[in-house]
Amino acid sequence: MGTLSYISLTLALLLLIKLLLFPKNGKNFPPSPPSLPFIGHLYLIKIFLHRALARVADRYGSVLLLHFGSRPVLVVSSPSVAQECFTTNDITFANRPHLPSSKHINNSNTTLGSSDYGSYWRNLRRIATIDVVSNHRLLSSTDVRAAEVRPLVRQLFQKCTAGAEGFVKVELKSRLFVLALNVIMTMITRKRYYGEEVEVPEEARKFNDVVEQTFMLGGATKLQDFLSVLRWFDYKMKKKLVRLEKSLIQAGTDTSSNSIEWAVSFLLNNPETLKKAQTEIDARVGNERLLHESDLTNLPYFQCIIKETLRICPGAPLLVPHESTNECVVGGFNVPRGTMLLVNAH
Repeated sequence: MGTLSYISLTLALLLLIKLLLFPKNGKNFPPSPPSLPFIGHLYLIKIFLHRALARVADRYGSVLLLHFGSRPVLVVSSPSVAQECFTTNDITFANRPHLPSSKHINNSNTTLGSSDYGSYWRNLRRIATIDVVSNHRLLSSTDVRAAEVRPLVRQLFQKCTAGAEGFVKVELKSRLFVLALNVIMTMITRKRYYGEEVEVPEEARKFNDVVEQTFMLGGATKLQDFLSVLRWFDYKMKKKLVRLEKSLIQAGTDTSSNSIEWAVSFLLNNPETLKKAQTEIDARVGNERLLHESDLTNLPYFQCIIKETLRICPGAPLLVPHESTNECVVGGFNVPRGTMLLVNAH
């Protein structure tokens, strides 16, 4: 048998396998780009999954049905369709996909963001709503946030006054991360994680790396979660996951510091907007004291800056994955049971 015959036979076998894995049964499924046998659409996954999915959505539409390995994945890039998923189909998409890697990062899928819908999840949500993010709890921790912001402002002011003509380059990312981490740890343990050193300690940078790795390994971007054969060979990945299992804080640090960093960047690159914000603060707060959280209700323009920053650069470009427990209709398309939902906020 010649080389051409071997190639033809191989392609025919691969096509047969694809038809067996992903049969066309005439149902009104969402549009889907061409897939490959075994891996499905995993060839689309790049370092930045949200950007890759955005490019596919530009070509095929805001509602897509992909296959990561044999797992069906619904990708939604439309605000109205996303709203439909979390209102009309909220119970259907209330569960989370239990990916192999999430077992380590999410404490065997028992956290609020990883556990399935039910009495246990409702109890966690009740605790979080009342004891963590209620208005009363937020007001009670105002002093904690103020006590962390003041040293940062003082350090930045001292650096600027020490520079030539009142200007100096400042690395904000690590400082903002320390700010967020100190606020969270003080609220939880009543003890600051880092002191008031002028320079950001090396330990803070290491912890920042841990948080970033957690975000990188905790989403739906790992081939090992969808192709079990790869997990047999990737021992380093498992070691990383086991090590990250000992990191208590997974949310609120990197997202908060990144959002502040983006806001500062946008203001510096839009001096007219920065000037308007300064004018509003000078008029409604004055320049005799620092801005307090209680002043925010009187600063509508400043609030718009915060909302616009979060619109352009959301804390996470992809929302936490969900999974359908039953067949449903989304955007006029049929979605199979057991489909992972990815909403591309980016």
